Amino acid sequence: MRLDEYKQLTFSRRDHGVLLITIDRPDKYNAADEEMHGELARVWKDVSADPQTRVAVITGAGKAFSAGGDLAMVERMAGDYDRVSHMLSEMSDLVYNIINCEKPIVSAINGVAVGAGTVAALLADIAIAAEDARIGDGHVRLGVAAGDHAAIIWPLLAGMAKARYYLLTGEMITGAEAERIGMVAKAVPRDQVLDEALRIADQLATGAQQAIRLTKRALNSWLRTAAPTFDQSAAYEMLTFLGPDVIEGYTALREKRAPRFPSASGGASLRAYVLISGRCLRPKLSNSRFRTPPRNALHSSGVKRRTRPSGSRLLRTPTPPSGKSATSTQLPLAKLRELFTQ
Repeated sequence: MRLDEYKQLTFSRRDHGVLLITIDRPDKYNAADEEMHGELARVWKDVSADPQTRVAVITGAGKAFSAGGDLAMVERMAGDYDRVSHMLSEMSDLVYNIINCEKPIVSAINGVAVGAGTVAALLADIAIAAEDARIGDGHVRLGVAAGDHAAIIWPLLAGMAKARYYLLTGEMITGAEAERIGMVAKAVPRDQVLDEALRIADQLATGAQQAIRLTKRALNSWLRTAAPTFDQSAAYEMLTFLGPDVIEGYTALREKRAPRFPSASGGASLRAYVLISGRCLRPKLSNSRFRTPPRNALHSSGVKRRTRPSGSRLLRTPTPPSGKSATSTQLPLAKLRELFTQ
């Protein structure tokens, strides 16, 4: 295992083949950008194949386990077909590589765990959380469907009623409450989290290795059975990254205000929101069959091209039936903003 190939994960080898993995971006509360997400996805295959490792422990540097996806990464993904397609593949690798890792994984949830961080925290074979840690899946609050890991593991850990409640509302839970409802194995004071995780890892590393690994493989058959559910949820999450709600979601987070999702607004259409925000959500397709034909091709085919005043940004309303008049068939940008913010 080439530990020097990782930039945002650091490693420490302990006695008896215990490998301590630290998510190491403390200045950003260990939020996952593209590089970290890729490292989290592939590290578990390396752990599984590493002859020196018997058990892996994962924790976060500083006060957080991982604060989810970096907002800059979310912004780069929104409306970008190529980035979204790549993330769908990498997200699947992250989940399935943890499930299929031959070695036991223990998570030491030392602080907030959200989004991508929660994947490693809760899919670990044994999860130890700080009593005051905050754990959650806030996808719906960002404006995207709960993908990542939530649909595959939350119902198994906490039951369908709790899974529905927390995944549909996006509410966070404390480590103590997570232990009470079965989301984690133990909740302990914050200063004891890593020590307890390492103690458990040492116990596993000195136990009967084949028996422990095969027990893990059998237990994770429950998760493999739920694989179609995960695949569906992951696809739904990526689909919603191509819509306008996610733009409002990350904008509201940046501005530290409640979101006003276009899909929940009574006055303005999604198209109006796209015009107001100035964002184009059309996927970037590389196949030439889908490219817009050049202007001269439109003229030669007899298609009449509409023109509009330079610098104007207008939303056209349906043309009224023949014989009926209309005061205007265009809505100026200021009016659209007024409708959207009502």
